[in-house]
Amino acid sequence: MDVEVVAWALLVLGVLVMVVLAVLLGRHVRRLGRVRAGVEADLAPRVARLRLLAAGRARKGRRGLPSA
Repeated sequence: MDVEVVAWALLVLGVLVMVVLAVLLGRHVRRLGRVRAGVEADLAPRVARLRLLAAGRARKGRRGLPSA
């Protein structure tokens, strides 16, 4: 075969491999995003409760009654 044809074939093959890897990486990132969103949704009530407790402590200062 001609060297130029081989070079073009390798170039096209490289581009195809890059496209396949980009698609696979995009799927993986989307899946991780869904998992993270689920974890954040599970943690949201706990985080809200902790923020309310912290706000209450900040409002009372150190003069509040000990909690335990």
